[in-house]
Parts: sequence; C-alpha cells; structure tokens
Amino acid sequence: MLPFGAAEKAAKKAVPFAADAAGLDAAKKGALASLPDSLVDKLGQGSPDMFFSAALTQTAAKAACAPGKAEAACLLFSDKAEVPPIFRSLSMAFEGQMQFGFAPPAMMAQACSPTAPGLAL
Repeated sequence: MLPFGAAEKAAKKAVPFAADAAGLDAAKKGALASLPDSLVDKLGQGSPDMFFSAALTQTAAKAACAPGKAEAACLLFSDKAEVPPIFRSLSMAFEGQMQFGFAPPAMMAQACSPTAPGLAL
C-alpha cells in the first residue's frame, strides 16, 4: 500500500501487508490513516458562526466562477482528538463545493447541538 498523495508514491514508502485477515485489517487501518485532514478546518477558539460565515463566503466566490455550484458548509462536533476518516473522505469528495470543519464539544452550545457527536450544515 502507498500512502495518499502524489508525493508519497515512492516505492521506498510502500508498506507490504500479509495476505491474511490480520494483513487485511492492517491495510484498512493504513489506508484510512493516510487520508489527509488538510481540507477540514479545525476550530479552536473561534465560534461556529465565524466558520460558517467564512466558509459560505469562500464557496460563494467559487460558485460565482462556476454557476450551478451550491454554497454549503458542514461542521462536525466531536470529542475525538482527530478528524474521523469518513469526514476526511467526504472533504476530499466535495473539495471546492463545500467547506468542512471539525470542532470540540465545548463549542456545541454555541451551535445549538445537544450531544456529541453533532453535525451542523
């Protein structure tokens, strides 16, 4: 398996896995771990309102250049330390069409989300 990204596709960075159940599990974990989280904004002290305002402004500017594209943003509230692989994958699939953010549970009250995990669109 090669890590995600064009710069990572060198033969010396390839990771071999055994052809058994344990190797398959290790390959799945390796593939999920290699998904980048650079397309997900990690919120710290800012407010969810600031994220949505900036995200919608950015997608509106992109939509002006490409009519028919929707303006959208998605914010995940979670008590996990890192962005979940499915959320990283979604951010890659909707790159340029939708902004993605990841926020700690302390910000949930500001967005009226009662429990973690929570999602605001």
